[in-house]
Amino acid sequence: MMMSSLSRDVLWRFAIELMKRGFYVRWHAYEFLIGFGGRLRCLLEVEPHFCRVVVWVFERLEDVGPVLEVVRRFFPNYTMVIRASRRMLEER
Repeated sequence: MMMSSLSRDVLWRFAIELMKRGFYVRWHAYEFLIGFGGRLRCLLEVEPHFCRVVVWVFERLEDVGPVLEVVRRFFPNYTMVIRASRRMLEER
């Protein structure tokens, strides 16, 4: 298992960058609830001990494209895992 240290400052700057792009951000510890246009779009779980970011997409993957760009910029050495919510799968 890879171990990684992640400062609170990095997480804060990540949240601010999403807000600058017009997203609603609710941050608690290593979880970020992301909304846009009055709807919740995804939940991000940053897992520094596994060098991984898990993205739970609530609706369409296209809705979170800009969020994924910011994730790649702030966590370039992390694996990104994208998971679909049950609701998203039921609508397909």
